[in-house]
Amino acid sequence: MNQERSCRFDSRWGRAIALGALALGAGMGCEPSNSVPAGAAVMLSFGAVDATAPLNMVDMAPAYVAPDATGALVIPARSEFIAIFDRLLDPDLLEDPAMGPLPGLATVTPPATAALPLDVSTIYSPGGDSMFHIFLPQGPSFTVNPGACGLPSGTAGTVQLTAAHFVSHDGTTPVTLAPGVAFAIAYQVQPLDVTIGVPPATADPLGGPDVPGMAAPDTSITLSFNALTPPGTSPMPDAVPPMLPPCTALPMLASLAPHIHVVATVGGATGVPTPVADAVISQNPMDATQWTVAPPGTGADGTGGAWPADALVTITVDAGAVDVFNQPLGLDKSGSFVVAKAVTP
Repeated sequence: MNQERSCRFDSRWGRAIALGALALGAGMGCEPSNSVPAGAAVMLSFGAVDATAPLNMVDMAPAYVAPDATGALVIPARSEFIAIFDRLLDPDLLEDPAMGPLPGLATVTPPATAALPLDVSTIYSPGGDSMFHIFLPQGPSFTVNPGACGLPSGTAGTVQLTAAHFVSHDGTTPVTLAPGVAFAIAYQVQPLDVTIGVPPATADPLGGPDVPGMAAPDTSITLSFNALTPPGTSPMPDAVPPMLPPCTALPMLASLAPHIHVVATVGGATGVPTPVADAVISQNPMDATQWTVAPPGTGADGTGGAWPADALVTITVDAGAVDVFNQPLGLDKSGSFVVAKAVTP
């Protein structure tokens, strides 16, 4: 389990704000005020939060993922779990002043078939402090992060807080639970999916199939997955962009690129779909959820390429595409667009 100090702010809250807060509090340490109301601390809520979603700046509360119509909690692959309390807890049961969070505070149980182990870390933040509460979720909070690679797509699991570690600030009174709140959450991770960013289609006024959108000959199309995907390469450590987690830089799985197929049909309804073997397919070096399909001839600067004029271009991600946990897409996903005719000067 990773060791992080409770006064270290996670990136999703904004490191710039955090650094400013720590600068203002220089010399004050991370110890919260001792003026805590008597009685048992109450865990007001415990739920899953999309770690990629922006912070709610209105009430500074975590935007928990809501259960679906069946009552199941279906969460994004890159989720974290946040508990909110009405008052400060006993920090001695949650962290060591020198080493950070104690082991065994929480467990996240993924399927046994997961290709990568989860790198679980925890953070206790005394958000009820007179200084830090304006930068963190309302009230003291405890965050469980399954790891930089997220959770395996399309799988079920549980997150469990170890109740014995959650004690009121007096060091003896166990934390109590608000109605409907529990120390454990069962969840289902969203299946792997991809959005193919082709221009939107329009409805056929005669009731036929939708008419594909139109794009310029040099258009590049972005494919956005809802989980991290493997590049299948192993760059030198100093060449790995610092914002990418290590699991995206290891050749543990074959590259997703061969699962992206491009065909072009020229000549309308009588044309024959022909594979575009020289389409330029690449992963975004700063975001392992995104891939780009660029036209043949596109250079390293993203320019210089062109699709066949007046062609219907179809991009398909086949069912064998996987996330970094080797969880498959399961179904082919396609998107099409028509290439606009070149304008003659």
